[in-house]
Formats: sequence, C-alpha cells, structure tokens
Amino acid sequence: MLVHEVEKRYKLKVPFFQGTLEEAKRHAQHDSRYLVLYLHSPQHENTEAYLREVLATDEIIALLHESSVLFGASVADAEGTLLAEELGAHAFPFVAALVGNTVVLRLQGYHSRETFCREWRLCTDDWDGHLAEGVVLAAEREAREQARIAEAEAASAMEAADRAMLEKLLRKEEEESRAAAEREAAAQRAAEERVAAERLEAEDRARQAAEEARQRALEEERQRQRESAKQAAKSQLHDEPSTDLATHETVQISVRCPSGKHYDRRFLRSDLVDQLTFFVMTLDELADATDASTVRFVTGFPPAPLEWREGETCFGDMKSLCPRAVVLLRRS
Repeated sequence: MLVHEVEKRYKLKVPFFQGTLEEAKRHAQHDSRYLVLYLHSPQHENTEAYLREVLATDEIIALLHESSVLFGASVADAEGTLLAEELGAHAFPFVAALVGNTVVLRLQGYHSRETFCREWRLCTDDWDGHLAEGVVLAAEREAREQARIAEAEAASAMEAADRAMLEKLLRKEEEESRAAAEREAAAQRAAEERVAAERLEAEDRARQAAEEARQRALEEERQRQRESAKQAAKSQLHDEPSTDLATHETVQISVRCPSGKHYDRRFLRSDLVDQLTFFVMTLDELADATDASTVRFVTGFPPAPLEWREGETCFGDMKSLCPRAVVLLRRS
C-alpha cells in the first residue's frame, strides 16, 4: 500500500485510507465525506518536496481529516495509471476531490500549502451544503424505516391478541353448548347483552356526532389562525431586493423543504434574519402552520440549528448565510 511506501521511502506518515478504492468510495458516501485522491509519481522531481511541504504537514492532515477520506495510488501501478487516465491527470503531484462521482477539485503540479488550503476552502464552501443535506436525508430515511418496523411489529402483536381472543370465545361457546342446563340462562344473557350493545351503539353514535362537530369547529378555528398567521407574515415581509443591487448588499437563501421542494429568495444584508421566518410562513408548504414557533432551520456542515436574536440580528451579521446559503426547513 502507498501508506507503507511513503513511510518507508520518505520517513513520512500520511493517513491514507487502508483499503481498496471501492471501499474508500463506500466509506466516503456512507459518512457523507469528500473522497480525496492523491496520485503519487515516485520518479517525479517534485514528489518528495510536495509530500514534505504540503501533504504530510500537520495543517493539511488536520484540514482533510475534518470532512474527507484520503486515498492514495501510485501511477507506477495499474490502479494509479487507470485513475490518472480517468481523472485527466497530466501534471504531478496531482490531487482531486470527489463528491459521489463528481470531481469538485483538481490540483495539478507542485503547489504550496497555502494554495492547497485556499482551493480546499473554496471547494468546501461550494459543496458543504450538498454534503450536509445528504446527512440529514440519510438520518430521516433511517428514522422512517425504524418507524415502519415498529408499526409492523405492533400490527403483528395485535393480530396475535385477536387470534387469542377468538380462540377463547370458541372454547366458551363449546362449553356452553355442552351445558344444557344453562341454555335458557345463556339465551337470557344474550338478549340482555344485545339490548346493552344497542344502547352502547346509540350512545357511541351520539358521542361520535358530537365529536365530529367539535372537530369541525376546531378545524375552522385552526384554518382561521393559519390564514391570520400567513397574512401577518405577508404584511411584515419586505419586498425582494432588486437584482440591480451589488452582491455585497444582499444574500441569496435557498430554503429546502421536507417535501423536497426548494424556494430561492434574496434579502438585504441589513434586513433582520426574522425576514426568513416571515418568508417561509407565506409558503404553501406551511399551510398548516398557525404561528412561527413551529418553524426551525438547519444549515452548515456538520448541520446545526440556525440561531439568532429576534429583532436584533441582521443577515449581514450571520457569516454562515453570506453571500449565499442552503437552509433546511424543519417543523417542531
């Protein structure tokens, strides 16, 4: 493996992924990380300097450890040669970063540690939101699967209880059929039970009618509250800034909803972040929301709640939202 070759030849420790390329890809995809590929050219004049001054430094190792899986291959081997052809590597040292099967960064030829850090930050600024969304969606899929399994187990337990109840009733009927002396009493009990059942059924119908009326009244009140909340949000939402304004005066927010839809909106950096809440309260996605307390936002990588001081914090105060950001909408 390349990790042993580098340690033996250059006396350097670079934390390359110890496994196959396919295993590295699966590991990166499962953990929503970048896959960073380093193509090693053992005969190139800049290889040793690049390893010592860039790739094997504590700064770069720490930078990549945060959010990536580092895989190395030598172009002296068949695997490295094939990778070089697939990635279009024509100068060494060569480093590429992938998100899934998409190449999001290429660094060819010798470059300084500062250049590596700058290009890496630019790349992650553009793609961290994509990885964060993948983390959230994977967690939601897992939660839905666990809920489905729990529901299936509950249904199975209920069926078993129903079967046990039926068996008990059958045994009781058999015993009663053998007890001739109790036939008349059993008939009387059955008649009384029918009367009681009819009375209970009538009472149930009356309760159901009353409950339906109550639910209709509640739904009408909720609808009134929802419409009131939406109108209040519309009245407080500022007009969207003109596209003629300079980019340093505005922010571009992409709101991703649980349904998969997304809505883009520009705001002035001088606007309060409260405007984001007013905006989503006007969306059809939140047609059932009666107040803003049911709305929360998640952004960044790793994903974290978006928090601010209501009535005080402006978009310009939130570095994570400037100049653009992907915000995931969640319901409390």
